[in-house]
Amino acid sequence: MIGFSEALILLGPGATILPGDSISIKKVRSHNNVSQPSSASAVITSSTIAPVPVLAVSAPAEVDPCSPLVLRGMAQSPRALIYTWRCLDDETLSAALELVSGDTVTLAAGTSEMPGSDRSYTITVHVTDFMGIQSEELTVRVFKKSTAGPAIVFSPASLSTYTSEPVMIRAEAVFSSCPVAKEAMLFSWSQLSGPSRVDAKYLKPQAQLAIPKHVLKASSTYEFQVEVSMISDPSVRTLGTFFVEVKSLPLSARISGPIEVSTSRPPLSGNGCARVCHLLTRQVVAY
Repeated sequence: MIGFSEALILLGPGATILPGDSISIKKVRSHNNVSQPSSASAVITSSTIAPVPVLAVSAPAEVDPCSPLVLRGMAQSPRALIYTWRCLDDETLSAALELVSGDTVTLAAGTSEMPGSDRSYTITVHVTDFMGIQSEELTVRVFKKSTAGPAIVFSPASLSTYTSEPVMIRAEAVFSSCPVAKEAMLFSWSQLSGPSRVDAKYLKPQAQLAIPKHVLKASSTYEFQVEVSMISDPSVRTLGTFFVEVKSLPLSARISGPIEVSTSRPPLSGNGCARVCHLLTRQVVAY
């Protein structure tokens, strides 16, 4: 967009230009064509008000000697993010994690990258966006057991929704590939985090977690935990965590009645808004 004294360039999600790149403007001249053409160049810099990426991570609390390990990071960005995974207390696992730059880490059944049993592994992750801005580093701990136990698989594997939609999550106990008896399982749900408390009546002792619409708050992340244990032996249990990302709906404006707008062409400011703004006092409705 070009004003009388400045040009404003807006980069959309698909733009290939990055901070540190330079741009050139050639043959700039006055509006009345009296001046001689001139040119200029500038280096693209990061915005001073760029938001910090918000990251969440989903990981099982424990794995057995025959189970795979899946770690999943979740963050919103209009462009691709670079994930940095590492382990703080095991060099073998850390070397495997550092090879992954995406949002999902998958270790095959047996998790040979986790050489020790009956111990915890401290795993950290952060994301970096295209402007070099890093998120807060998150830490999860995964305990590798020496005895077999059921694993938990969620359907869907991840969930990003709106507050106007109900939440339906199903946990399934997948028995280990180790030779263990397959028995009936007991499920117990709890809430670990979130900007508001979910009523206990929705956290029923069943495989499915169902939360009606308008219960969860928009622009937030909720973390739920399910404990799966054998009915015949409650000491044999497995924990799993699930994150629900609740997004904000776009704002729509409904303007009723005829209106008349008169405007001039003042220069544009750096934030893309004219320095003199005409305000419309009409009804604005969010859907």
